Amino acid sequence: MKKILMILILSFFICSIGNAETISFKCTYNFGKEDEYISINKKKQIITRASTSYRIFKVTDSSFQAKNQDIDFENIFVFNRYSGEAQLQIYKKKLPGESSNLVKLVNYKCKKIEKLI
Repeated sequence: MKKILMILILSFFICSIGNAETISFKCTYNFGKEDEYISINKKKQIITRASTSYRIFKVTDSSFQAKNQDIDFENIFVFNRYSGEAQLQIYKKKLPGESSNLVKLVNYKCKKIEKLI
């Protein structure tokens, strides 16, 4: 009985370590001319792009969706888990009751990178 309990505790510990990692990506945009580094922390539910944090608000089998807001803009970042493609949607906020206008759309092609150290 003690062995079974120990195996269960160790398996829970190992599973929590696997979900705590931050996954890093090198993403190109602007027709492959520019690079950005993006990281996804599944445990903290944060995507970081260009030193800006996006709070993950929806996780599906195929994507992560995250949001960042400031006074004038609402940014939505969508990352496809299978293709590595990502999209940044930048909306200009309107007055309450009005819909937001899409200002800019940036498409990324991302590849997972491993840390050397």
